[in-house]
Amino acid sequence: MSVKKRYWDSTVTIAYLNDEDKRAPICKAILDSAERGETQIFISALTIAETLKYGRAKPIGKEKREKVIEFFQRDYITVVNVDRWIAGQAQELYWENNIPPKDAIHVATALKVKVDVMETYDEDDLIKHSGKVGSPPLIIEEPKEVQMELFNGKEQEKEEPEKEEE
Repeated sequence: MSVKKRYWDSTVTIAYLNDEDKRAPICKAILDSAERGETQIFISALTIAETLKYGRAKPIGKEKREKVIEFFQRDYITVVNVDRWIAGQAQELYWENNIPPKDAIHVATALKVKVDVMETYDEDDLIKHSGKVGSPPLIIEEPKEVQMELFNGKEQEKEEPEKEEE
């Protein structure tokens, strides 16, 4: 069985930790998959601090301190330090692709660890770059629920219903 390598940016960890209605259950399913050894989740060390307050997301206060600390200590979450290579790649991603600096650190980190997919809820700054950066091109998308195929135990992405044209 091959392990799927996923990179989560801060928007995904916030969705889970804030128990966001439609997003948290998907994150929980992915975490369950990781707990079973089917998925490895990578994050930047930046995420540990950035998760507390990101953009318009509800800040994560002291009352969730233990939940946050425990979350980042799970053995299936690999924390990647921001090093000189990642910082340099982030600069290039900003200059060449206009990816905001903090987001560029996340993309550069995902590229360094060669993940299968980078997952984010940041449509404005990240998802539009899916397939346009890295070699091979980095897939950047919203997290998708994981379910086990009934007969052969292989991890399958749950198909999302197509959105109707307005």
